[in-house]
Amino acid sequence: MRRLPQSEIYTSTDCCLAFARTLPPSSPRPLTPVHFFWQGRAFGAKAALCLRSFLATQDPRRFQAWLWLEDETAFAQAERNPWLGSLLPHVKLLRYDWPELSRDTPLANRPWTQSLAPAARSDLARLVCLARHGGCYSDLDALFLRDLGPLLDLAGDAEFCFQWGAVARGTNAFCRHRAAGTMIEALMRRADAAQSAHPTNLLEFSIAPEELLLLPVGLFSPLWLHDDGHERCGPAPYRHFAGFYRKFGWFHRRPATPVTLDSFFPGAFTYHWHGLWGMKEHTDSYASLLDHDCRGRLASFDSLPAFGTRLPY
Repeated sequence: MRRLPQSEIYTSTDCCLAFARTLPPSSPRPLTPVHFFWQGRAFGAKAALCLRSFLATQDPRRFQAWLWLEDETAFAQAERNPWLGSLLPHVKLLRYDWPELSRDTPLANRPWTQSLAPAARSDLARLVCLARHGGCYSDLDALFLRDLGPLLDLAGDAEFCFQWGAVARGTNAFCRHRAAGTMIEALMRRADAAQSAHPTNLLEFSIAPEELLLLPVGLFSPLWLHDDGHERCGPAPYRHFAGFYRKFGWFHRRPATPVTLDSFFPGAFTYHWHGLWGMKEHTDSYASLLDHDCRGRLASFDSLPAFGTRLPY
């Protein structure tokens, strides 16, 4: 894989974020789809927070959220979902049909692709959605912090992923590929050979495509190196990923200054909270403070309930 010339931004999150803050405003560009995939029926507060942050930070003339729903009931009832309904006029909702999306690709009609666990289906979904339509893909366990335009200007025409923490591997938790491109086809062939689309089988440094651009982890998951104990990140407000959803208390104190998308790891483009789907959603947490900022920015159309609200859905 190729790298940016500034080597220190791959090992130091502070250096990475300082570098990212120097990137100039983005130049005009064609509309880019950003794909999201949800495999379950209960599209809830955490997934909605991701989309809300996307809409709060992105120029709709340049970036559009494409939400792929796999579950038929979730798709049919999307407008009635209290976490999703008011966002639908601003999101392109699509039914995730594996046989159709994988048609004419190296993954078509492969028995091993059936009956996979949710995470493994997500690994496949990002490949076929990008192969069919191109653009960017993001996992739904991410908070968007700033306009993606400078990121795409930084990458130029390159297809990219970012580094898996400090190990010799990339991750496509956020990535970009061309539709029907030779690189995405090669990745699908490799997934078929391994009978798995996990990044371990696709993006180890020793086997990843040579022309794929590897971006530093700090641009997308600025707590990762800190959480793993590889460094101490200056802006880190807590030690481990779970701090994002923990309720404020004696050992996890509410910050003294306002927390906004602009002040939370300034310079990063996204903040990945790495799953944590089972953690309780509190109205007094870092997630809730950032959700409040998103709702303030989207007040003209966002009627979603506040983060942590208990709903019978």
